[in-house]
Amino acid sequence: MPQDLNNMYIPLYNPNVFPVNNTGGTGMLNTIMLRNAPHHRGMFLPKVLQRFPYGTVKMTALVELAGASDINSTTFAQRIKTTYYPTLQLLEDMPPTSQRQVTTIKVDSTKHLLPNETFVVMPFGEMLEIVQVTGDHTVNVMRGVGSVAAFGAKKGSKLQFAGNAFREASLRPLGKFREESELWFHTQIFRDGWAVTNTEHEVAKGNGYNITAASKEEAAIAHATAIEYAAMFGQIGFRMEAGQPKRTMGGLMDIIKHNAPQNFITTTGNLSYFDLVDLFDGFGNVQVSAMSSPKRIIYGDATFFNTINEIGLKYQQRIAFSNNNSDVFGQRFSKFITPRMEFEVHEHPIFSRLNLPAGMGFIVDPTSMKLHYLRRTFVTYFNATANGTVETFTSDNGIDARGGDFLTELGLSCENPSANGVIFGFTSGACTNEC
Repeated sequence: MPQDLNNMYIPLYNPNVFPVNNTGGTGMLNTIMLRNAPHHRGMFLPKVLQRFPYGTVKMTALVELAGASDINSTTFAQRIKTTYYPTLQLLEDMPPTSQRQVTTIKVDSTKHLLPNETFVVMPFGEMLEIVQVTGDHTVNVMRGVGSVAAFGAKKGSKLQFAGNAFREASLRPLGKFREESELWFHTQIFRDGWAVTNTEHEVAKGNGYNITAASKEEAAIAHATAIEYAAMFGQIGFRMEAGQPKRTMGGLMDIIKHNAPQNFITTTGNLSYFDLVDLFDGFGNVQVSAMSSPKRIIYGDATFFNTINEIGLKYQQRIAFSNNNSDVFGQRFSKFITPRMEFEVHEHPIFSRLNLPAGMGFIVDPTSMKLHYLRRTFVTYFNATANGTVETFTSDNGIDARGGDFLTELGLSCENPSANGVIFGFTSGACTNEC
């Protein structure tokens, strides 16, 4: 017989332990007592010692970053108004004319224009006043109503909004209403279960290990991670299954792709700091409110995180030593700034694990996102409580096992998709003469 069977895990058949035609007089294999078998031993810090890729944030970073509220519907929507900055562009030449004459001009759009609004030809030309909108691109204007004569302007010139002007005893103007757009969202039901046989539970219990509680813990991790995956990569959908509705919520990538496609960015690597400015500084054009911060959080894979550090090192005037030790050098960058924005960069462990194109990242404005719970996470048990003790009133059709499941029903909304983005191909930094 092999030695120290008490501390071994033995499969049902292992020729190295039980050679063919020689069982060593032990009798039936399934009667061997394997005390303290490794799979029945408690793990030290099981939440930490997981075989999962390195990251600088938790696996549920995005979900924990978003706000939360309770709702009472499986489908909900948000109405969004975009701030209107009236600027016109001439589609054909506007010839000179005499002061305060009414002429017809052709512009890129007459949407939202009302009589008595004034526009100035930029950079400092004549001022026009709207008299009447006559078509989608044509409008009658009074020319040279300000201090500059009606000199005209060339095709492509910009006309900047300069307010409105009414005479004394004027009539009430027409009402102004900015158009709204609606973003629709669905909730999604997430369920993750755990179970162990009562036999396995008793064997582990005899070795001082609650395998039922451990199984529940693994299910809790899987449940939280599933919601994180959906919040990033899920796509909104609805169908009937077995006569019942089945909904999937849209993740951040889905919301950006359909509502802010300009922020679905693909680059080719070999990036400099000036490329960073071109790629990211434009997010400063979009604010959720007057109180919004010019900051974003970026969750990327290891390649994205390393590229940021590569660019940081190459475009620093010098490499700063991390301390005074002569055998330690280098610098780690977790933030970068552009002229208008600040970005905090994290490596998300899920990204590094997935088989995705290298150099992927989400640019996130936390103030624009919210999780809406129809049913917050709750746990059900069968045949046992959370501690693994048998409860007869929770018996489940006579199944010789114990376990339970987690259930959460929620949806993700984003009130300003243009404040967020997705980038691909962020793989390498460009070199300079200092490399």
